[in-house]
Amino acid sequence: MKEYPSIPHLDAPSERLAYIFKKYDGSNFRCEFSARKGWYKFGSRHKLVDKNDPIFGPAITYFYQYLANPLQDILLRYEKRLESATAFCEFFGPNSFAGMHESDDIKELRLFDINIYKRGIISPKMFLEMFGHLPEVAEFQGIHTLDSNFIEMIKNKQGCEGVVCKYGEGHRLKMCKLKTYWWLDKLKLHYKEEWEKYA
Repeated sequence: MKEYPSIPHLDAPSERLAYIFKKYDGSNFRCEFSARKGWYKFGSRHKLVDKNDPIFGPAITYFYQYLANPLQDILLRYEKRLESATAFCEFFGPNSFAGMHESDDIKELRLFDINIYKRGIISPKMFLEMFGHLPEVAEFQGIHTLDSNFIEMIKNKQGCEGVVCKYGEGHRLKMCKLKTYWWLDKLKLHYKEEWEKYA
């Protein structure tokens, strides 16, 4: 099952235009679709899971309730000869932090990318055209130049982890992430000397 690629930090400004999406503070959750089997395989970032998993079992239930049918309908409408696809989501609750979750939280999913078999991850433009109307999709925050003003604006935001910046598509898709000072300070307090492992 395809794993989502690691996203590097945006460390230096550029004149590149990019699509900006909210970064949710949760855990990576992936779902594989087959034209023959439907949604038949689920996983965290690095391992397969099922409905009995204590952390990701509720994510599967949520996916079937809110996303499975809409995503399937859209994928088959746009991709007439679709063999398979992987949906990438973030699973989180109001008290999730740096991959840790509160068991009593009511959690939800946000779709943030789709990979089409043999084509790679679709472009952010196509992603918005296909799925942007769904309520369970990562919040789109506009198209911005990745210059120093933009970087400082994001870093100084309060109450959120940051953003993911995307441009290109398929095997040429480029991505980078920006974290806020607010979130990094919280991370340093929580993990102290090891905070950089979770950044």
